[in-house]
Amino acid sequence: RAELVSFRYRLQSYQQAIAVDYGPGCDAALAPPLTAVPAPTQPLQLDRALALAQGQADLTADQTARQVAAHQRAGLNYRRPSLVPALSPARLMGTAYGSGVSAGMVSQGVEVFAFVGGQGDLVTIDLAVTRVLAGLTYTDDDSQLYLFNSRGFLLAANDDFQGLQSRLTDVSLPYSGLYYVAVTTYNKTPLLSPAGQIIAWQNQDNSAIEYTLTVTGLTPSGQLALPTPQRSGQ
Repeated sequence: RAELVSFRYRLQSYQQAIAVDYGPGCDAALAPPLTAVPAPTQPLQLDRALALAQGQADLTADQTARQVAAHQRAGLNYRRPSLVPALSPARLMGTAYGSGVSAGMVSQGVEVFAFVGGQGDLVTIDLAVTRVLAGLTYTDDDSQLYLFNSRGFLLAANDDFQGLQSRLTDVSLPYSGLYYVAVTTYNKTPLLSPAGQIIAWQNQDNSAIEYTLTVTGLTPSGQLALPTPQRSGQ
């Protein structure tokens, strides 16, 4: 996890330094102004991981201040609203180079991430549990993954791909646009309409985990044409 956070920070710094102009693309059209949100109540220790990975001493005295600073550096502190209430808010993952990585913690509730994909992309979404916490019922790494389109229709789901951890492999995206990944633990599942659109989340989470989420196989977001509006039910 420390290596991933450090690598993401270096990529962001490099991207800002080279300032590549891809022209009009999906990121600018689909991402409204982002709003900062407070750091999680249960710290992810991303501040310490980033400092250690860069060989720096952790000199900040206040834990909350360290967490806020670390989340800002790692790009993990921003969320965007969604037109689908059950998938709002969502953390926006940058995919300018065809992949994205983020981190989070889920226990009671759902963590949602948003990314831009291209039509025909074969996307792999991998969840790696980095720390197991005491859940409501279990202390294990039991995770669940759900992939939705921009209107909240379920495209794919996975539970227990490897042991109790989850993965979605080579999922073909039907069109260019915004997609959502939801992370839960057993037994938190989506309540779907007859057409397959998420209405709400049901049941309770029984485990608690910290994790990294990696999305690969995407067309770089700056190379995508603007998406066309989708009819209801697509």
